Amino acid sequence: MTIDTPKEGMWVLGYGSLIWKPPPHYTFRLQGYLTGFIRRFYMQSRDHRGTPANPGRVVTLVSHKDLIKKRNEYIDHLIGHEIPLSEQEVPIPHDALKVWCVAYYIPSEKVAEVKEYLDIREQDGYSTHQVEFHISPEHNKCSSKEEEDVVSVLPVHPKTNHKYLTSMIYLGTLDNEAYIGPENIMDTALVIRTSVGDSGKNIEYLIELTKLMRQFHPDTYLEELLRIVES
Repeated sequence: MTIDTPKEGMWVLGYGSLIWKPPPHYTFRLQGYLTGFIRRFYMQSRDHRGTPANPGRVVTLVSHKDLIKKRNEYIDHLIGHEIPLSEQEVPIPHDALKVWCVAYYIPSEKVAEVKEYLDIREQDGYSTHQVEFHISPEHNKCSSKEEEDVVSVLPVHPKTNHKYLTSMIYLGTLDNEAYIGPENIMDTALVIRTSVGDSGKNIEYLIELTKLMRQFHPDTYLEELLRIVES
């Protein structure tokens, strides 16, 4: 269910570079999580963090539905993560299928401009989708009357007991040519260690994302990948 916010502003989620390099013109951001996804460096970057000849790696989210669909490809890689690869409903929240991220609120007068900016920024393999974002009460304190008004009208999710909203998100899905997963973490680390694109070194992307995640909820996959890259 899409939530209508005052003045018809726009929510957009950041789970990768948008966490540490946010979109312009946002008035506030909320910290929280998605359920039913894992975050992985499974997207080739042929512009920002690599080149067409030597693509780097950037993150996308893989849904539980897609994990089930490609279970034979993913099962070895996901052993130890306790991710249920069955058709049964995923318990919410499920720690192995919970991605911590941020939601940015864009005021109505800036929606068109920001959407155009993001469409260009995310053009290499990403498409827009709608997802439910659960707000973490322990990580958020309203800093303005506008923020308080927006959050106050949001419903409470019956399974998480947290307020939630429906937001736009850019995802690199399995059916686009830039999608590279599943990839062995050692192979991913080697690519990140050596790749450079128009936006800089690939390792910078990983470092900045991992560092920002540590501020409110460390990601074990990011931490392990960074450890390997820096070793």
